[in-house]
Amino acid sequence: MKLIKLTKNHQYDDIHNNQILNIIFIHGLQGDSCKTWGIQNNTSESLIARLYNLEKYTRINIYTYGYSTKDAPEGGIDTISENLYSNLSKLKGKHIIVAHSLGGIITKNTLNLNSKLIDSTIGVIFYGTPHQHPFDYATNYEALIILLICSIFLIKLGFLGLIFIFLLSIPFLPSLYFIKLLLFKSKKLENITTDFLFSPAKKIRIKCFYETKFSFYISKIVSPKAASMNKKCEGEACNSTHISLTKLSNLNSCIYKTLPSTIIDFCN
Repeated sequence: MKLIKLTKNHQYDDIHNNQILNIIFIHGLQGDSCKTWGIQNNTSESLIARLYNLEKYTRINIYTYGYSTKDAPEGGIDTISENLYSNLSKLKGKHIIVAHSLGGIITKNTLNLNSKLIDSTIGVIFYGTPHQHPFDYATNYEALIILLICSIFLIKLGFLGLIFIFLLSIPFLPSLYFIKLLLFKSKKLENITTDFLFSPAKKIRIKCFYETKFSFYISKIVSPKAASMNKKCEGEACNSTHISLTKLSNLNSCIYKTLPSTIIDFCN
């Protein structure tokens, strides 16, 4: 778990804290601190160049935070959140956090557990974060289709086939802890969102985006209902899959089109 600085600038010198803006990217389940965001050599400079009308910030720093979901740390999501806070608390200036999927849950949990961070956080931009349970099996026909297809596939595969598939998939599977947190009606997930909405963090500006395209031609990973937190953050549709939401280097991606204007709106 670590914070990586992408912008190649500079000592802080005599710049006042209020003149420094930190943009922190936090990936989701089985994500990567750079690959998730499609980060290339000039990605940071390109993003900063598009953040016009931010004259009050004389320095903009870009960071990305990485963590592993292959093994759950002792203490689970709270341990990751405390580590994130430990990293962010060392930064001077104001923060805007850009989070994808599970990264948004970690962000909310971090702000819930550490009220000191709230004062330095301008806003959070959520891309495909499940603020509620991702699948409502009673009303989500896509989820029911997935269950039906999987059931038929498993029946046809047979016992030995299942063992073979399972052994092949082990290197790519996240920890069971994170699967339970996201795919089942987790009380922890519900409490994190409730606490975020009714804690001092409610004064932070937020914006939610969700995918409209199916992943793997089967379903949306996070439904529009799940991606909406409340009336304050009902979610805005993006013509993307769950994974392609976040590719900064793709001129047609949701994040490329929406991130600069959202940051500017938060800061003005």
